[in-house]
Amino acid sequence: MRRGALTGSIVLLCAAGAGAAETYVGTAAGAQTVQVTVTIREYTSDDRAFALAERLHKDGQVAALADLAKGDVGTVKLGDKTVRATMVRQEKTADGRTVRVVTERPLGPGTAPPDTVGYVELRLDAAGMGSGRLMTAVKATFDADGFVVPESQGETWELASVKPGP
Repeated sequence: MRRGALTGSIVLLCAAGAGAAETYVGTAAGAQTVQVTVTIREYTSDDRAFALAERLHKDGQVAALADLAKGDVGTVKLGDKTVRATMVRQEKTADGRTVRVVTERPLGPGTAPPDTVGYVELRLDAAGMGSGRLMTAVKATFDADGFVVPESQGETWELASVKPGP
């Protein structure tokens, strides 16, 4: 897939606990200049992630997307387009954590293949600094730990200079 020249910023609001929120700001590179805002109200449980993975393996992509669409854990705003976040997972890493967000439908301009969703990933160190990527359209699979493994069906935009926001 082609990579364009998008420059914008990303803001991530995460509900880490009751009433607590985290904000991250970064820069995206893809097809156009646009601000990206990700708002997370809650994280998806292991049980829900494993149930979605089982549904995908047992009944296929369309059935899994129907179940995934029932989630409402936040939003991703790309320019003036807001898309509901249906799954948010975080994984501890040796240096911090990785936050993965799946949206109800593809992100970004243009058309996307049927039965795809959008995906945002932030790789953060212990201080909340890092980088990431935004994939405009993906078909999702799951690994053995219940984390989404995206297969790109669109553009991938790199997120750089991610840091805690004000």
